[in-house]
Parts: sequence; structure tokens; C-alpha cells
Amino acid sequence: MATTTTADDAKATDVYLLVDVSAALTSRKFAKDLDAVVARAKESGVQKLVVRSTSVHSSREALRLCRLFPETLFCCAGVSPHESRLWTPDSEREICDVMRSAECVAFGECGLDFSRDFSPKETQIQVFEKQLQMASHLSRTERIQKPLLVREVDAFAEWSVHSLPVHSLHLSLLPSAALLRQYAADLPQIVVQFRGTEEHARQYLDVGAFLALSGLVFKDKSEDGVRQLLRSKGVPLSRLLLHSDSPYGYPNARAVHLSDATKSQLSARSLSFLNRYCTFQRNEPCSLALTCEWVAAHLGVAPPEVALQTTYNALRVFGLCAH
Repeated sequence: MATTTTADDAKATDVYLLVDVSAALTSRKFAKDLDAVVARAKESGVQKLVVRSTSVHSSREALRLCRLFPETLFCCAGVSPHESRLWTPDSEREICDVMRSAECVAFGECGLDFSRDFSPKETQIQVFEKQLQMASHLSRTERIQKPLLVREVDAFAEWSVHSLPVHSLHLSLLPSAALLRQYAADLPQIVVQFRGTEEHARQYLDVGAFLALSGLVFKDKSEDGVRQLLRSKGVPLSRLLLHSDSPYGYPNARAVHLSDATKSQLSARSLSFLNRYCTFQRNEPCSLALTCEWVAAHLGVAPPEVALQTTYNALRVFGLCAH
């Protein structure tokens, strides 16, 4: 049962065990001190991290990093919306090779992101569907049944029209259930960097999707966004995940619109990691505890409860209990 938290509770129990389900540790911003970044993450409470991939090259690099930090780093394999223009006939084979590795625990990042024009919309849709077909094929033929890490930014209308053909995202707006049934029925769906509205969240949740929240929630000032979603109990804690989105997703704990009630839930320990090691230009996984506390403040529960449940969710969804 959810319990009401107080500032004293939050500060007395501010060391949490967390899983960061999406961090871009292959970024050049971490090239010189990744050892220290991972060490700080573990010191802050982040015990396992999923390194997200955006291209064939970064998929291979993510796998290499996992082997440097066994039992701590895990990876995904996929081509992100922004990099979809780089898709070649060899991409499928190369991604599947990484997917077969034990360290690779998810398919992605894939999806649609129309916030910028790095890749044409049509190309994004085509490459997204190619990767869904690949995931389904691996599930059916090789029993490689790993979750999908999906990115959706400013593309919800097109997403609904073109569909996400896996059972776990059968949106009510989809024009054809037949397209969905072409794909494997056991691929969980994870939405990374969820910044949509309550209505968007409802449609994802109705079909079993998980919502992964990053430090970008600190920017939310809307009347129907993540803040309201949590306050209204529109999403159960059993369907939430946390990710740092590093080196992006900086949790701006000094934002002027943050209420005093929210600020009172941010522990000195979590703030110290943010202030000492993170900037707008380079966020780190060690900031994840702050996002946990922000989520707890808006759900009206104690931060350790959010940490415990989201960590359990991540271990189960990504199969990390076996590692």
C-alpha cells in the first residue's frame, strides 16, 4: 500500500538501489572518464545500467563496454529515429549479431522522433517497422525474446496511424489489428523519455506498456503532463521505470517553477551528486536518485518505495535477475 512521505522520511532514507534503463554511455562525452562515471553511479545507488544504442556502430560499442563492466553494464541493439537514415542492407544482420549476446538485454532504441529533421519521417517509419519485424523474427525463430526500447517524441499521431505492431502497444486508434498480429505476442514495450500527455500515457498503459521517466520531468510545467499523471494516480508504480538519459536529461533541481513541496523531497545526498558531477552539457547516471525523489514527491509516496518498485520492474522486464 502506498504511504505518505515526509521531508524527514526522504532525507533519512536517501540511499536507494536503482537501475538506469537507458543511458547513452557510448557518447564521446564519456570517452575519457567512463570508469569514474560508472563508479559514481554505483556510489549513488545505481547498481545496473542499460546502455542504449542508436546505430549499428554504437550497438557494437555498447556491447564492448558491457564486457569491460560485467554484471553492471548491459546493452541494447538498434537504430534510433535520428540515425535511421544510416540504415543499410547489412544493418539487420549486424544488429542481430549483437542481439544474440548475453549482455544485450533489449532491442532498441527504435521508434519515431519528429522533433528534429535528422532523418526523414518516412525513413524513420520504415526503419522502425523493419526493426519490429526483426524483433518478431528473432522471437519466433531463435526464441530471443527481449524487450523493445522505444523512443517517441512529437510523433504520437503518426505513431497511431502507422501502428506499433506488437501486442503490447495495441492502441485504440490503430486502424488494423491484423498488422499487430503479424508480430510476436511476447515482446514487452518500454517507452523511453516519456514526455507525453495523460491521454498518451493512458493509451500506452491500456496495452501493457511501461513508462520510463528521466530527469526531463523536472521541466514539466504543463497541466496534463507527467506531473498531473502522477498526482492523479494515472499510472501505477508497477508500470514505471527510471532512466538518466545521460549525457542528456539533466534534472534541473533549481527550476523556478518547482514547488517548495517538491524541493523539500530532494535529499542533500542526491543533490550533492548532481551539483558535483553533472551539468546541462553532461548529465550522469548518478543523478538518477533525484528523478526517483521527484517521482515520489508527485506520487505522494516515499522515495525508497519508488526505488524498490522501479528496480524490481527493471530487473523483471530486462531479465537482469539472471545476471
